[in-house]
Amino acid sequence: MVRFPKVVGLVLCKSFRFLPPRGKPSLIDVFHALRFHHFPSPKLNFVVYFALYDGMGEGIMVDMTPRPTTLTNIKELRKELEELFPPRKKK
Repeated sequence: MVRFPKVVGLVLCKSFRFLPPRGKPSLIDVFHALRFHHFPSPKLNFVVYFALYDGMGEGIMVDMTPRPTTLTNIKELRKELEELFPPRKKK
């Protein structure tokens, strides 16, 4: 039976970088929501970071952006995540 990963947290940020000298990952300018006064809103680039745990095998990540009034999707992004959680060794 396939065990799907659980999402621990979801964070938005302006950029994601590996900082010298050790190459540690860093989320730059973290925020948790975007609000605009007018629709359509201006284009904005940002990074979606999420932490997962307790899953096995491959999966597909789907990021959907719904229109608030009708809940129809404005944009949908699908990405295959191969070998995201490799099989665990039995003790």
